[in-house]
Amino acid sequence: MKTLLLLLLVSLGSTGCTEPNPDYDPDFVPPCSVGSVRCNVAGDAILVCRKDPANPDRESAFELDKTCWAGTQCTEGYCGAPAERICAVQTECAEGEVCTALPNSRHGLATYCIAPPYPEGREAGQICSRSEQCRSGYCFRQTCFTPCRSVDECPDGTECVDLAVTVDAIKGTIKGCALPN
Repeated sequence: MKTLLLLLLVSLGSTGCTEPNPDYDPDFVPPCSVGSVRCNVAGDAILVCRKDPANPDRESAFELDKTCWAGTQCTEGYCGAPAERICAVQTECAEGEVCTALPNSRHGLATYCIAPPYPEGREAGQICSRSEQCRSGYCFRQTCFTPCRSVDECPDGTECVDLAVTVDAIKGTIKGCALPN
């Protein structure tokens, strides 16, 4: 039994590194966890932690993901608007503003009055293929987003539906006018 234990101890002692590794730092902590988000210091942009695909050995680092639209502020890694700017339909916003979808927390979405993200974009209810084509900043189901409570508030040819959408990596459901399926 003693011989077996001694043999085991000797073999365990010889399984370590055979050469020193000058690059190994047991105290190293990466600057961020890949996929995590935060706000920049100014609070006007979302940063996301990414690895450099061209150099996978490089440390992960925070990089610009999105600049917040006018009237929004980065909070907890999403661009949101002040609670008093909440709206349910376009008519609740001042002239020149749009009622559009924004995160209201890390877990939900709501609609808020803000300056149009794309002032030269298409009006609510018009056909689109990309969000940048719409004043509201969103193209859902090939329709420039406009919020609604009932079909009476939607442009002709669209219906008021629950839209399952993702904004700033936050999934939620909002009511909006869209083309029928």
